[in-house]
Order: sequence, then structure tokens, then C-alpha cells
Amino acid sequence: MIEDKVRRRMAVQPGRMNKLAILAGMAVLSLSALAGGGAIVVGTLQWLGAVAPFSPHWPPQSLVVGGLFLGTPVAAVGWGLVWLGRWLAENA
Repeated sequence: MIEDKVRRRMAVQPGRMNKLAILAGMAVLSLSALAGGGAIVVGTLQWLGAVAPFSPHWPPQSLVVGGLFLGTPVAAVGWGLVWLGRWLAENA
């Protein structure tokens, strides 16, 4: 009796985790790309003198470098979540 309830409950669960991982990965990947791309564009515009710098203490190159070197690993985490979700869908 208890085993039947557990089996029924487990039969409903497998598809939920992989979809959650894929959606979370896509969200992290897209937000990272937008934030990193935005930092690169704003830093480039400041460096060219098209817009006033946000802070005189930080050079505009720090935005460009930060967008590249921080955005890339965060995007890799998002891609890893998408990969994990697909792997769970095929192997779990």
C-alpha cells in the first residue's frame, strides 16, 4: 500500500527537475548576456567620450573588462544548467 503511493508519486516527478534546470539555465544565460553586453556597451561609450562616466573613480575600461570576465563565467553556469536539464531528461 505505501509502496504503491511512493511509486505513483515518483512516477509524476521525473520531468519536473529537468524542465526547471533548463528554464533556470536559459534565464541565467540570457540575463548574463544582457548584463555583460550592457556593461560592454556602456563602458565603450564612456571610453569613446559619448556619455559622461558614472563614477570618476572607475575607468570605463573596467566596465568592458568586467562585462567580459564576469559575464562569461556566469553565462557558462547558465549553459551548464541547460546541459544538466537535457542530461536529466535523457538519463533519469
